[in-house]
Amino acid sequence: MHTNSAHTLRVLQLDADPRRVSLVASALAGALPAPIPADSRTTIEAGLEQIRTGIVDLVMVSPELAENGGLEALRSVSPDARRIPVVILADAADDGAAIEAVRRGAEDYLVASSINPVMLARVVRYSVERARHEAELSASTERLRSLLASVQSPVLALDDSMTVLYCNDAYAHFTGRAVTDIEGESLTVLFPEVVETASYGAYRASLETGRAQEVEGPFRDRYLRTRVFRAPFGLVAVAEDITSHKKAEEALRERTRELEAKNEELDAFSHTVAHDLRNPLGVIRGFAEQLIDHRDAMEPGEIRQCLDAVLGASVKMNTIIDELLLLAGVRKGREVAAVPLDMGLIVSEAMLRLSHITAELDAEIVVRGTLPTALGHGPWVEEVWVNYLSNALLHGGRPPRIVIEGAGESDFVRFSVQDNGNGISPEEEAALFAPFTRLHDGRTPGHGLGLSIVRRIVERLNGRVGVASTPGEGSAFWFTLPRSS
Repeated sequence: MHTNSAHTLRVLQLDADPRRVSLVASALAGALPAPIPADSRTTIEAGLEQIRTGIVDLVMVSPELAENGGLEALRSVSPDARRIPVVILADAADDGAAIEAVRRGAEDYLVASSINPVMLARVVRYSVERARHEAELSASTERLRSLLASVQSPVLALDDSMTVLYCNDAYAHFTGRAVTDIEGESLTVLFPEVVETASYGAYRASLETGRAQEVEGPFRDRYLRTRVFRAPFGLVAVAEDITSHKKAEEALRERTRELEAKNEELDAFSHTVAHDLRNPLGVIRGFAEQLIDHRDAMEPGEIRQCLDAVLGASVKMNTIIDELLLLAGVRKGREVAAVPLDMGLIVSEAMLRLSHITAELDAEIVVRGTLPTALGHGPWVEEVWVNYLSNALLHGGRPPRIVIEGAGESDFVRFSVQDNGNGISPEEEAALFAPFTRLHDGRTPGHGLGLSIVRRIVERLNGRVGVASTPGEGSAFWFTLPRSS
């Protein structure tokens, strides 16, 4: 088909009826502003040959030749021939036949008795021009489809009723559907969950306001940034999968939160260490100065008291340093093997380490029943028991009465240390396991490291810590560890 406006249109008539051939030739010869040349053939085969070798802009065919595949043959003779408009010329009006002919691809359906030069010339020119525009639109659509098919981002075209007019392969892959299953269907029928997304809100906003929209939000297991543009037919949406970017952002935020928490912890750590080391250092310095200045005037018993005080302060400093080293080791994130632990043996070791305090305070420690086996790292768990027991001894009643228990809870084992002290207020409970929080009862201020160490150790071993307390009735500090199979 030729589309140059300067080209003289040529019609090919396929008809075995000489009367209709003559009628058409006469009408086209009288067309204005110039006659339209016409060739004729009596068979489809001869017409196809003419189309392949000659210049043809429109085919006019009789109903008889159009039957039995004739019309389809004319439309499929070659890629160019598909764009050649085909008009049916019949002897009598038949609405059913006319509709069927158009459905099969005919451009128009004319009745021979009603044609005249003006009408026939108009039909020819309109049909050719319409076919030209359709060819250009089809080529443009195919170029657009090819372009969008190569785009890695999902692309979707919708009409005003949210029916899918087009989607590219990337969109089909993203949704897990075939392109042919998506196009022509309602978006909300295909994907009912889409109405809850930010993208759908952007679609509605673009349709209502005519303005472009850009939103971010989740869809299924991904996170999308969607840009929506208004179009004459409806809208076009281009999605960008930013899941990895969002994960990186969240990881960065989490890392920032961790660093902020660590900075706060380090700040509290520095204050705690400075305060807790200052006290024993002050004791050592004070008694050392007393010995230097007054040793000659002091009785042997006084000298021994000074030395005992210095020794006790140094032991206290050593304990603080040991706990700081343990806390540093836990904080480094070093991996340790979790193995089944004989908790009764570990508790015995912890009690042995505290035997001097137990004897000094005339304390009673009762282990109720057999402690169950749990998974953990022995040296760390022993420190948990030492911290809990030392707190119970130092902050419990006088004399201290302590009960140790253990019981299974689903996939975990829960261990507890119950004391007979004054108990802890709800406000104090909330802050107990925060880094470097001290227990105060007016008698024995803690050095602020123990419970922070306990929390870190137990959490590293996939357990939890806590306390249950009633003011005036004592406290039960507990921790859980995974059950040993």
